[in-house]
Amino acid sequence: VRVLCSQQRDAVFQKIASYARDIGVQLSTQKQDMDASSFHSKYMALQEQKIVSPTLAPIGRWHVTHIQRQVGAMGAAIGNVELGQYLMELTSTHLIERCLDYTINRRWSLAKLNWMCRYSEESQRLALGFTHGVEGVEYVSPHRDAMLSAIFDTIECGTGRKVSIFNRKVSSGTTFHFPEAGSKALEIDTEKTLMSWLTLWAKNKSSNFKFHENQIQHKMQDFIASTKDKANQLLDSSYKDTRTLGSSESMFQDYIYSIMASPSFDRLGSSSKLDEAVLVTLFDQLPESWKLPLDPAAEYAFMRLLKIVGWISCSEHVLRYVAGEDRCFKRIFAALGSGSDGLALEAASTLSMIFSAKAGAKVAGETELLQVAKSRAFKDITHLDTLVRPLRGSKHVSPLQLMYTVKVFGQIVCFPGKLSTSSALQKLVIQHLGGIGRPFFGLFSHPAESVHHYAAYIMESISESGSAIMEPIRNAALQEGAYLSHLKSAIFSSGEPSKTSKRLIQIWTEGYGPAMELVKRVFPRGFYFILLGRLSKKGKAAAGGKAQPEKDHGAEEANENIKEPTGPWEIFWRAVASDHSGAALIWNERCRTELQDALEREENSLLLAKNKVKDTGGTISWNHTEFFVIYPSLEKELSIAGIYIRLLLDSYEKSGVLERLPNSKDVFLSLYGQFLGLSDLDIGYSAEKETRELCLKAMICIYRQYGAEIGPFDGVAHCTLLLDKTKSNTYRHYLLQLLEALLVKEDITSIAVQQKKLWEVAIRANSKVFILNKGVELCLEMATNVHNYVSDFGMPTKSKLLAYDSHTNEVKDWHCDIDVTIESAKVEKMETGLYGGYSRDNILKLYKDGKIDYRTLCWAPGMIEPLPLYQIRELRWKLCEGKSVLNAMEAAKIALHIIQALSSLHAAYDADGNALHPLPLVHRQLSESSTFPHVVQMLLAKAPDVVAEAATLLKTILEHNDERIKCLFLSGAFFFILSYPGSNFVQLANLLLVSHQRQAFHNADDAGTKTRIAEKSFLGSILPESLLHILDHYGSEVFAKAFVSENDTPELVWTHEMRTKYLLPQIHQHVGDFNMRLKQHSHSLYDYNPMPPVEYPELEGEVWCYRYYLANLCDEDRFPEWDIKEHVEFLQSLLTKWRNELLLTPVTLSYEDACKILELERFG
Repeated sequence: VRVLCSQQRDAVFQKIASYARDIGVQLSTQKQDMDASSFHSKYMALQEQKIVSPTLAPIGRWHVTHIQRQVGAMGAAIGNVELGQYLMELTSTHLIERCLDYTINRRWSLAKLNWMCRYSEESQRLALGFTHGVEGVEYVSPHRDAMLSAIFDTIECGTGRKVSIFNRKVSSGTTFHFPEAGSKALEIDTEKTLMSWLTLWAKNKSSNFKFHENQIQHKMQDFIASTKDKANQLLDSSYKDTRTLGSSESMFQDYIYSIMASPSFDRLGSSSKLDEAVLVTLFDQLPESWKLPLDPAAEYAFMRLLKIVGWISCSEHVLRYVAGEDRCFKRIFAALGSGSDGLALEAASTLSMIFSAKAGAKVAGETELLQVAKSRAFKDITHLDTLVRPLRGSKHVSPLQLMYTVKVFGQIVCFPGKLSTSSALQKLVIQHLGGIGRPFFGLFSHPAESVHHYAAYIMESISESGSAIMEPIRNAALQEGAYLSHLKSAIFSSGEPSKTSKRLIQIWTEGYGPAMELVKRVFPRGFYFILLGRLSKKGKAAAGGKAQPEKDHGAEEANENIKEPTGPWEIFWRAVASDHSGAALIWNERCRTELQDALEREENSLLLAKNKVKDTGGTISWNHTEFFVIYPSLEKELSIAGIYIRLLLDSYEKSGVLERLPNSKDVFLSLYGQFLGLSDLDIGYSAEKETRELCLKAMICIYRQYGAEIGPFDGVAHCTLLLDKTKSNTYRHYLLQLLEALLVKEDITSIAVQQKKLWEVAIRANSKVFILNKGVELCLEMATNVHNYVSDFGMPTKSKLLAYDSHTNEVKDWHCDIDVTIESAKVEKMETGLYGGYSRDNILKLYKDGKIDYRTLCWAPGMIEPLPLYQIRELRWKLCEGKSVLNAMEAAKIALHIIQALSSLHAAYDADGNALHPLPLVHRQLSESSTFPHVVQMLLAKAPDVVAEAATLLKTILEHNDERIKCLFLSGAFFFILSYPGSNFVQLANLLLVSHQRQAFHNADDAGTKTRIAEKSFLGSILPESLLHILDHYGSEVFAKAFVSENDTPELVWTHEMRTKYLLPQIHQHVGDFNMRLKQHSHSLYDYNPMPPVEYPELEGEVWCYRYYLANLCDEDRFPEWDIKEHVEFLQSLLTKWRNELLLTPVTLSYEDACKILELERFG
């Protein structure tokens, strides 16, 4: 921007606009006039938009006072003049001087900053020197060293350029007018100049000859004679006028400083050589010990000498000399521990320059040389103590000295510096650093960003050396609250600060219990599972796949080789930045906001507490053990052991597969604990209903899949008791499903051997407790309830059930001890003293109307004695609240499935097939007279699946129980089986096969005389003998198929009409109203009566012999070449049949007639 003045301004504008149009550019002119002040404000606002990022906060901001040195008539300084108070703001590219109203006053590019001055004699004064053409400035600030260290670090990290920090204002820009970089107006070999002047200075110090100013100027003029006409511009006459005779040594050092302040000078090249006498002289000038206070001029001279040592140390020749001499490091460390801030700062700076390799100019053997130098430096252990001392928390240590000290340690124990450090020295240094404790964390509030990085990498090195050394640091991180601050920075910052914080959190957390516990309290449990590596593959993919890794923006040399966190930590940080909605983790932007608010509140509270005790010298520790984060957005979600139950169940219902749980046993037991916490034996329908239901549903799903991992469950007895006592139908059905999961494992033979063993152990342990706590009785009670709901569900069409119900009148078998008339029904007093008859629905209505209560005595046929209503499960369960999850058929099927599984698990035979004695407990319980009839009566359920389960269960119970099987007919089992109208008859046929010939229905004397199958079988008088032959000779499956189909063959004549017109009606007539009685009272008992034989008109005239109907067998048109099995036995049976027929029927046919019929000639 250029500001011009012209009396013909408008003409100039018109001319410029005209030329612009000629080249195709359209320019506009501001019509409104603007004064100089407004123009300056607008211009600075535009500049601010260019140099200040709207999204990134400035690196630092400090209060400064702009001053100007006031010089007297003779050139002596007589004081400072304040020119105004400002805010100095540092960004990554600029220094901005702002007025207190935050408007920009001036700004400088950091690329033009050439040197900085930290006045040693004035604790708050500083100066900034810029390249030629930019005026230097001076300030006073209470935060001088913090500001200088931040500026130095920003330039070094951003461009790799090291800005010199001097102790007094140097002559660059006044005495030496160096041109802009790259200009050929004046070419000076600054490195050669520096070497020459150091040699000249050393000769001066090693003899009594004193150089005068004119000699110095003469030497300088000779050296730069080649610059011809431009040489006279190098010397500023004002500088010569202000010097006095006898100050030649200071002039030498000033000239050397001026050269080092040149923008074209970096450091000496690695191949530069300096006479050893110069080095000897240089280190001889540094004392081996110090006595304070020092003369300011002498202290300044020593500080300049230390800086010169650092600048020339990049030379391999110089470094080799320093590494080979103990006295070099002895003098440097003496200055470091002298007690002078200025000397200590320069000594630390010198060490950092000695131990750093020159970037891009590594020489052969440099690593070995640096290793020798470091070992030489810390040969004396007190040197290490001296170097560590500034890190132990002294408030008077300059931020500049801290920056240099941390760099020294970074060059020893961090990559790549540790490559040139012996392992013994690394171990020694790490031991010293590990013992610093809480003061170490003050480094993370240092104004220089590189100090934070070095501190992080140092901590990483400490952590790699072992948890014992790192534990004090980790504990201090929590006590100091650094963990809190860096956790917030890691998640909610970006760029390098976030990367550093993430690395620190990883270092402080891995392998440290208190930190891991803090993670559990701060984050939802899913993040903790990620760190443990226990999240499912699906969950890990979701956690790690949505967030892109952060890019590296201008990392320093020290962190170029540090890798991003890998494994669980990489997944962890990506998961934090992503949104998730799964069983193991719910996380979204609202959760992140709640976390940020909680961390900020805690951080501000801790900072406020620290500030309160700061002035008194007290110390505050963060109470991290009680810090936790509450997420209001997640409070409505039921979370058990870190698993969100609703989402777990939703996923299971959609896919049919349960998501992999990181801690299945903990989740299952926690669910049970939550359920117990919300309920007891009098559990009811309350506001916590949904939570309790979710607990039970989740327990069912989890145990079905992870039962082997969870193992035996201690709550089986309690769940069994709750199954009986709960007042909620919903819970009862969920408890039944839970018990099924605890006691039954499908397809156990198909899983791995080890898993199979674990499953068997768990199921056997659970089943033992269940059986001992009368669980079988409860399951049977649940199953028998299906009789009460026969009409509640239709017969599925796929079962092809026959519609048959000959009894529709309601049976009223219930009695109670109160005489109450219902719906004009007649109620009579019975011999028992109770009043009846009521239907079951009448009893329930009386209770709901409040006319009877739980203590009312009730009775129905089948009960031994009257019982209070609350002891009769059939009634009590009907009075329960809550929606039924299962219908009666589904509940009965599950209950029978449980009993069947227990019966199979505890088999009644050994490995050789021999029956056990005594029978297993579950078989004995099912065989008791109070239980067995109800199992048999399940065959009347008319629900296909229930009937099939009941038949399978009966076969399992009876197959090895001779005492019970021979009396099976007394329970009405055969009547119930044959009265079943369904077509799924295989399981019923299996039961018939093992039982129909083992019934003790004959007299003892006649039992051994029966030979025909129809005589030996209980079904002989009910079914045609041909059907029994099919059952015995072809098996149950063929029998079942034949029984429900049309058959007219030599072996079987059986039709649908024979079944529906003759068999079923006669059985139903014989059984009577027992079905209706079961519907009223599921524990009714069948009273056995023999049934007359069933007559089938279709079989009249048919001759049954052995196993064939002779008429069909002889019908060669319909059955040609019919295969006759066991033909010898058949012929014998046929002859016997013939003889018997001859005995029964008189012969009316003559001999002659017989011969005629047979077409035979008469013999004789």
